Amino acid sequence: MKKHKKLKIILVPASSCSDEVPLASGLLKAYAEQDSFLRPRVDIKIFDHGGDFGRVARELPAMKPDLAGFTVYGNLKTTLAAAARIKKSCGAKIIFGGTFLPAVEKENIFAGGAVDFAAMGEGELTFSELLKALLGRGSLSDVKGLVFRSGGDISVNPPRPLNPDINGLPSPYLKGVFTGNTYGTAHIEASRGCINACSYCSLPGTYRTFDADRFEAELKTILRDFPDIRCVYPTDSDFLHNKQSVKLLKLLSKELDGKGIAVELQINLMNMSDAHIRPLNDQNFNVRAGIQSTHADTCMLVNRKMDLETANARLRSLAADAPDSKIGLSFIMGLPGDTLEKYLGNLDWGLSVNSALSFFRLRVFPRSPLGRRAAELGVEYHKEEPFFVTATPSMGKKDMARADAATKELALPASVVSADKYFGFLFRRLCAADGGRLPRVELCRKLNKVIRRDKRFSGLIKAAGAGHEDNDWEMVSLETLQPYRLALIRELAKTASGQVSKKFAGRFADFTAARLEWNALDGGRAADLITELCGESEARRLVVCSANSYDFSKWRLPGTASHIRIEEKLDQLRFRDMPKGLPRLDRSRLGFEFPKALAGMSKGFRQIFILQAFSAAAPSIRVALLKSLRSRAARNADIFLVYNSLGYPAFGPGWELTGGWHDYSEKRLKADLSAAGWKNPVSEGQQNLRVTRARN
Repeated sequence: MKKHKKLKIILVPASSCSDEVPLASGLLKAYAEQDSFLRPRVDIKIFDHGGDFGRVARELPAMKPDLAGFTVYGNLKTTLAAAARIKKSCGAKIIFGGTFLPAVEKENIFAGGAVDFAAMGEGELTFSELLKALLGRGSLSDVKGLVFRSGGDISVNPPRPLNPDINGLPSPYLKGVFTGNTYGTAHIEASRGCINACSYCSLPGTYRTFDADRFEAELKTILRDFPDIRCVYPTDSDFLHNKQSVKLLKLLSKELDGKGIAVELQINLMNMSDAHIRPLNDQNFNVRAGIQSTHADTCMLVNRKMDLETANARLRSLAADAPDSKIGLSFIMGLPGDTLEKYLGNLDWGLSVNSALSFFRLRVFPRSPLGRRAAELGVEYHKEEPFFVTATPSMGKKDMARADAATKELALPASVVSADKYFGFLFRRLCAADGGRLPRVELCRKLNKVIRRDKRFSGLIKAAGAGHEDNDWEMVSLETLQPYRLALIRELAKTASGQVSKKFAGRFADFTAARLEWNALDGGRAADLITELCGESEARRLVVCSANSYDFSKWRLPGTASHIRIEEKLDQLRFRDMPKGLPRLDRSRLGFEFPKALAGMSKGFRQIFILQAFSAAAPSIRVALLKSLRSRAARNADIFLVYNSLGYPAFGPGWELTGGWHDYSEKRLKADLSAAGWKNPVSEGQQNLRVTRARN
């Protein structure tokens, strides 16, 4: 080892780490630097490659480290190649660590002679003890969890027991390890490990939690120190298993309110309770649930539980009571026990629920429980990364190829179903009326042909690309779909069969066109309309609008304006600069929540605007809602109902289309206004808009 005043260590985040906070590297640095022996003797820096992993081999040798430490979450060959170039260029010792390593054979890690050390399991203590040994305090053979090159051999030390006191680990956020850098995603730990022991995984039975106070302090520090953060990503394998999860969900909602920052939450539906549902109702939350397979017998073979009835019930609860959150489900192709028919059934079921979908190919890691028993179980797989399964006793190579082809064939239309709620609602409605064996799979196949043959969608096909190598369906975002949404809805409506379905599909397509046209209405046109209606008045105003549109931001009214936003279950947009504290009401509870929200406001509104939201209310409560609005209005106040279409599709309790429609004519609207005590209702056209006006 070269002699320096201090031992110089460069930590390199995983090759896939782009604009993410390098949490693993930060944990190692924070722990080592708290040690009174190491602190004056080591100089630890983190090399932020920003996703350009080629920079590591090009730039790191000039820094002349004594030790280069790589976090490995995959891409082993790429990381080994970078390590080899560094060792050749500057002679640095190399250490690998990360959750990927225990899943592969040590010969693969040490192949080629680049790697000197590998930390197996949690690395903070192992890394610090290695540094002490390199500095002459202790022996390499005494460092638990360390595998190292010794002459021509590879020595494997006893495994390191799990640290029972993870709260004693210093937080790199609170220690200021990352201060001064710019990141888009911040990983944060509420727990470590996993309570489950799925046989295809390498982290069974390792679950421990951090204190909620630490989580809160880290979250506030992240929001303070990193103004460009767009995503907070808890690393927990199941966020809901934490006994403090409800408290933590409420904390995330409170701290991120109005900031437009996404939160990625991994959950297990089997561990969800009723207490979790409402706290999950936050538009910042992307909730990912691992289904893997809908078949209980398949899940049992990989030591996993699945109760499809419970999963369906939980998803219905989320759809009805946590509509703001975005729900995603993940599946695994090629699990032992799943046949081609079962796998297609997984796809069909996934397309039946209101969720985003991801399908991944099974990876058989050599040292996972499944990998160790692969030969015994008849599971065949690629012996090198990415370790994809190639055959199982229940799905041979030909059927595996058919499953792979089917996934790719369905990927584009399925991702449209996931990304666009308008499209997804109508898709599921038409399939529910089909009654076929795999109606959603078959309709996706039909739509795939339509999309790929139609030149109008060439830009969409290019944007989607070929998908990921393991068949992740999440290829297109709602933003990508915007120019194609209405055309896609029209094409979907054409697939309806039967007079009733065709009529409903056509009407829903017209409804969607009106909603998309409304959302596209710019702020200037909105301001002109307000001026036409009521002049340059500075009156105190109340605005009732859709929570899923831009209404609250584009209707910049002069004077003092209060807003109430109604969740309509259609569309999902995330806003960076959303106003804070606006009442946000669930459409299914308007009869109770709307009067309650009004009761919290002072009286005396001179003008009330209801923007494209009132026909969402059930006919039985419309007069009562208009009366409650009148109770907050000043004498001679005006009410304006602004819309470009009246009527609203009917939804069931789980927020799926029922085939019904809440009809609402202008004649009925005027009658409701009169019944509620509003005087002289009149309607007029404003270009493509209609306005119905009445006075208190």
